[in-house]
Amino acid sequence: MSLQSSAERESAGISAPFLQKPISLIETAFSLYGFLPGDYDPRWPFLSRYDEVKRTIGFKAINFANAWNATYLSDHVSYRTGFTSSFNPPNTLQLNRALENIEHVRSINDRYAATSDEYAAFDLRLTQTDRISSHHEQSESVVTPCPEALYQIQLYNDGEYLARAGFNLHTEDEGTVLSIVNIQGTPGAQKRNAAFEAMSGVSPFNLVVQRAVSMAQAGEEPYIVRGMINPSKGSSQLYWGVLEQEGVDMYHAHRKAA
Repeated sequence: MSLQSSAERESAGISAPFLQKPISLIETAFSLYGFLPGDYDPRWPFLSRYDEVKRTIGFKAINFANAWNATYLSDHVSYRTGFTSSFNPPNTLQLNRALENIEHVRSINDRYAATSDEYAAFDLRLTQTDRISSHHEQSESVVTPCPEALYQIQLYNDGEYLARAGFNLHTEDEGTVLSIVNIQGTPGAQKRNAAFEAMSGVSPFNLVVQRAVSMAQAGEEPYIVRGMINPSKGSSQLYWGVLEQEGVDMYHAHRKAA
């Protein structure tokens, strides 16, 4: 029995992408979608790009899951749908933005390093989100999960975590957009926050947003900075007040209808 050609398989209504795709692509398809798309499914170009970014950046599964869940402030709506197999314009745009977000890690590190001297007096740390959900065994004192943002600028004082700004990056016609989508501190830290502000002259929340803005403005092509004003959790008054004080354009996040 001889193997059928691809033309013969197509005429017979048989699709066998596993005979045509690299094994890494097959594994990626199963990992993301839970099934193998047909030969001419439009998901394959995205899967090829996913593999290429993974080879060049070396991101972890948690990074992509985080970037896919993340919030991108734009007039062009995107969001992760409830089912990974769903293929529609908002979900497709969200998938591509997730990869863009991850690809920016090198430029973010460079911009952060280039603007570090002016913030040398503070213990500010650039990091990627390492948890997007809570675990009951973890104490409330740890840095809470941040499903909205892939990147964080965290502020510490005497080794104690005070506040963070979580942000994402995506590309639009106008340029690269840095979306500040999370501004958060720690429960019951009002006295520590007040003491820090009295000492430094700036609130912890303003400082982390200032740090994100300074990083965005570095380089030959500054990023466009947008801030979210309708958090799903937390205080919208905090977001509004800090973003207004720091001159950040404010956007409402588009949310998928229930």
